[in-house]
Formats: sequence, C-alpha cells, structure tokens
Amino acid sequence: MIEEARKALDQKGWEEAVNVFQFLSIWIHHFQSKLGQLNGVSHLSNPDDPPDAIGHFSNHDIPIEVCSITPAHVKQSDDLHRKVGGNQGRYDVPISQKPRSAAEARDWMYGPGGVDIWESFTDAMETVHHSIVDAAKKKFGKPSIAKLEPGVLLLPGDRLFGYFGEEEAVRAAFNAVRKEVPAANAWILAVHHQWNGRECFSAIDDPSSGFALKREAKS
Repeated sequence: MIEEARKALDQKGWEEAVNVFQFLSIWIHHFQSKLGQLNGVSHLSNPDDPPDAIGHFSNHDIPIEVCSITPAHVKQSDDLHRKVGGNQGRYDVPISQKPRSAAEARDWMYGPGGVDIWESFTDAMETVHHSIVDAAKKKFGKPSIAKLEPGVLLLPGDRLFGYFGEEEAVRAAFNAVRKEVPAANAWILAVHHQWNGRECFSAIDDPSSGFALKREAKS
C-alpha cells in the first residue's frame, strides 16, 4: 500500500498517507473495537478533500484530517539537508529557534559541536504545545472542516520522540484544544511520529475513552 501511494501521490500526499497508515496500524484494535473491521483507507487530494483520508471500517467510515506540527523552519532545514547534506551527519535544528538564514541553518546542522543550537526543554515543550493548539485552530477554523462528520485530527510531528515530560506537554495541549476550540470536542485528537519499524510516539485523546499513548509501533 505504501509503495502504491508513493507512485500515485505527490510528496505531501504521500507523507499524509504514510502517517495515516502507520497511525491506524498502531491503533487498529482501538478503532476496530468501535467501528468493526478495517477494510481499507482512501487518500483524497484536491479538489476532493477534505477530509485528507477516510478509514473504511465495516460498521462505519471515519474521516481523518492531517496537519503537520513540525515547525516550518525545521521542514526548511530538513529540505536543505536533503539538497546539500549528502551523506553527512548533522545536528537537528531546534524546534523553538529559527535560523536567520540558510547559511545559519547550515552552520547549526554541520558546525562543530552543535554550537549555538542548544534549546531548553521548557522552550521545546512550549513549542510542541503551541504547535498542537495552533494546528487545531487552523483546521477547525475552516468552514469545509465544520461540514465533516467528526473523525480524527491527526497531527504528525517528526520531532516527537517521547522524551521525559513530552507526554504531559501533549496532554496539556489536547486539554487546551478542548477548551479553546469547541468544534474539536467531538473529534479524536492525535499526535504521531514513527521513526522505525518498532518505535513510535503516538497518542490519542478520544472523547469516548480519554487519553492513551503508545511507544511500540506494533499494535
């Protein structure tokens, strides 16, 4: 399925499809206990979306909206690394600090000792919190989303690793979304990052069953 999606979709669409597939695979028992057997997943592109994807279960289909919470400057730095980094090692650009230029981003990624790219845990978790809340406000502020049956808001982020305190930051962000974005209250909120076949940081907040977290990619 993943390889078929790569051939059929652009980069953004392919990344959305991969995240949806990984997410549903990890949480398959959670969803099948409520919706029946998963029979397939459809990815929708303009002009057919929203939603970005639909999970087709035997008892009910569920819409899935996808919105990355990786900060734009991190995506830009990753793209720069793909273009100029070759096979070099690199340091990650902090999620809470934005380089002033491409040249500075290169210095941060390839400079000796990662000079000047340290960030505090508090700053990083504050960025995670605001990224989740801002993404929810952005999505649920769209009239086209308001017309959808409630489903899953999936927020992938490639800087989510489950570090100490990160679970609490995500819980607090989900609670803030519930308080600040009334339209989200009937939706399942989720964050997700899977960095290999075994390990992940994937969390959901389901109105019917509450918060749950998984760190193993196998369901």
